Amino acid sequence: MSTSLLVQAVLRCLADHPHDSTAALVSARLGDIGDVDAVEAALTLLLADGLAAEASGHYVLTAAGWRRHRADP
Repeated sequence: MSTSLLVQAVLRCLADHPHDSTAALVSARLGDIGDVDAVEAALTLLLADGLAAEASGHYVLTAAGWRRHRADP
């Protein structure tokens, strides 16, 4: 899976399942799509783009992240 597709999948997962907010829980929800290391890399990209925020290993979408989620088909 390409990085951009994984980042989109992680963004969708955070939006659809905000309680699954750690890299391990997102990875488990995504299954074979991305292991924990790949999900952590995707979360780092979301943070760098201002689409997510992190506190104590838990991730949430920012307002920009929610806008991006709603804009993606």
